[in-house]
Amino acid sequence: MLSLFNKDDEVIKSKDGVFDKYHHIIAWIPFVASVFYCTSPLDIVSDILPLSGRIDEGFLLVATILHGIQNGVFYFNPRIRKAIRIIKYTVIIIGIIFMVGLFGHLMVNPI
Repeated sequence: MLSLFNKDDEVIKSKDGVFDKYHHIIAWIPFVASVFYCTSPLDIVSDILPLSGRIDEGFLLVATILHGIQNGVFYFNPRIRKAIRIIKYTVIIIGIIFMVGLFGHLMVNPI
């Protein structure tokens, strides 16, 4: 049976050990990329409604911070990694539901 939550039960070692040495740095690359996205003038969701563009960036930052904590800080603790991954996916799902609801509201009630 395929499950999303079984892959962290054991830490998979890479052949050359590069990821094992630098996992705490590599795990934070998505966070750095999301900070660049949040500070850039280009947006996937523009500020049509007040704070709407900032809310999607907030969900993105929270998800990438949780990713960095999960894979950088608690790399060798599978139980904590599993709990953080559940929280991270919950934040992502809530963010997607919020943005789909916002777009649905804008389609029904244009400004």
